[in-house]
Parts: sequence; structure tokens; C-alpha cells
Amino acid sequence: EALNQFFRVQYPEFNTPENEQLESSALAVLLEEIYAEGRRKSIVFSHSSGGVRGFRTGLKTDKIAGHVSFEPANAFFPEGEEPMIRLADGSLVPAANSPSVPVGEFRKLARYPHLIIWGDNIPSEVDPASTTEPALSVRVERFKLMAAAINRYGGNAVNLYLPEEGVFGNTHYPFADTNHTEVADQIKRWMRRQRLDK
Repeated sequence: EALNQFFRVQYPEFNTPENEQLESSALAVLLEEIYAEGRRKSIVFSHSSGGVRGFRTGLKTDKIAGHVSFEPANAFFPEGEEPMIRLADGSLVPAANSPSVPVGEFRKLARYPHLIIWGDNIPSEVDPASTTEPALSVRVERFKLMAAAINRYGGNAVNLYLPEEGVFGNTHYPFADTNHTEVADQIKRWMRRQRLDK
């Protein structure tokens, strides 16, 4: 039954830069409409390949109060500041796997806090054997570097590793695992620290 429910929420993946732009633009319009109705700025939640949509939405609207991303896949950086990731065998791969943006655009991500959540399903080494997607060890490194880039421009982006907080047993879907209430507690704590719980 659990597997049946899981497959019911799946959809074909059309993960292209054009679709990233289209979908993030659509979300930006929605957030503007919500704000125009007299509501507050929104907290955006994203997951996996949806993560890049969440980050790119922040380039298109200032109506985001915060962004929580579960194990995002695609990272981007300011133009001219694209870092490399060193793998366990010493080889280098680009950290960016989504098109870079001008520095002035990237700075917009520093306007609100970001929480990037990882489960305990991440390999401990950036293994060259896992560089094909989805390479979670590479993803983690990408988002350490992306968070650092946001923070260099005055932002507040953190990577939260659930095992370091005593939360164990998570898959790539921490929000839907059997311990989802423990995961939610971590998000609530972050929201309180950011004053987003009011």
C-alpha cells in the first residue's frame, strides 16, 4: 500500500533549464498573488530536482520569507565564481549543474534564509563511482558550496544533516519517511531561530 501511494505521486521528469525557468516563474507569480491578497511572504518548500526551482524563484520575486529544500539536485552559482568539487580519486568535477546567473541576480538569494536538509543516506566520500545522477555525495558538496556562495553575499544558508541532530533512518524523502515528525521538529526549530514561526 505504501508503494502504491508512492507511485501515485510520481510524474514524468522534464528537468531542462527551460522548464526550470518556466516553473520558477509560475511559482513567483503565485507568491506575488498570495502576497497581493494581504497575506505574508511565503516559505517555499522544495525537493530533489524541484530544489533548483525553489532557488530560482528567489531570483524572480521578493515575496519569499524562507526556503526549505530537501536533498536538492541542481546547484547554480554566480557567473565567474563556479567552483569545482574534488572527488575521492583526486579528479575534479564542476559544482554547478544548472546555468550560472549574473552576480547581481545571485545576490537576491541573500534576502531570506535557506535550510537545506540531508538524510543519513549520503555516502561519506565524494566517490567517483557515483558521479552519475543521482550522486548524493556530489550533491551534498554542491550545496555546501552553494550555501557558502549565498553566505558570502550576506545571506543565511545552512545545510542540516539529520544524523548530526540525532535523526536517523531517512531516505531521499525525509518529509515522507516514518520519522517525518522528527524532521518537522528540526524545521520548526530553524523557523523559530529565523523568526518565521509567527
